Amino acid sequence: MLRPRGWKKALHLLREWSVLATTATVIVALLAVVLTLIALVLTQWNAANNRLVADSVFQSKTTDHLKGIDEQIIALRVLISANQPSRPQNQAAAKQVIAEAKAQSIRVPADAVKQAGMRFIEAAGSDQKAWNVAVDFVNYASENTPWRDEVYKRIEAANYPSCLSRLPADSGVSVSDDRKTLTFHGPVVYEHCVMQIDDPAMASKVRALPGGLIFRRALIKYSGGEVLVPGQYEFCVFLFVPQKPPSPTGLLIAEGIVSSPQRVTQQ
Repeated sequence: MLRPRGWKKALHLLREWSVLATTATVIVALLAVVLTLIALVLTQWNAANNRLVADSVFQSKTTDHLKGIDEQIIALRVLISANQPSRPQNQAAAKQVIAEAKAQSIRVPADAVKQAGMRFIEAAGSDQKAWNVAVDFVNYASENTPWRDEVYKRIEAANYPSCLSRLPADSGVSVSDDRKTLTFHGPVVYEHCVMQIDDPAMASKVRALPGGLIFRRALIKYSGGEVLVPGQYEFCVFLFVPQKPPSPTGLLIAEGIVSSPQRVTQQ
């Protein structure tokens, strides 16, 4: 094969270099296109993520806002129904709104529960039907406490033990080192158990206990009549069943539950 010489060799070299230059230009252009596409994809991906985040935040805020509106409407209905607690229409309306709140998992604000509950409790002294409504507010206030689930979990695990069937967490008695002297230093404390506070059988067992009683994180039951097992109830869950009219002591406990369920006292 003849090699070009002279000016032909120069032309040949120019052609080869021009091909290489063109190839390099094409490669650079292709890289630029690829990088542009990558940048575009990343931009769109970031924009999509930002939209998802924004949509999620908007949805969360909207849900919270609607939830707040539902709670305000429920609270208003509760307070209106308690305006005349002896009227049968208002009693029916109050029971309905509490039932709806439970069914739809709408929280009734604590202030509304307290105000409405107190109105029906006040009317319950002379109106059994008002007492039936008051019980709904008492049970609602107790069911919606932060400690409710933990109390039921512990009691269920122990198969619902009666408080007086087990040793107290604190007997209220101190024994001297020589075991010859007993000192009564305070109330007897029962925890994680069940107590029916209007049960005469229970009352006969606790009358002799010095220093009073404290029930802590227990399930306290009451069906009406006199409170025969008085004491202090701390972080308890209350279950009221309106089988008979309440006594003044029962009404006082009901007032304590709707007002401040974490600590109720009846001495």
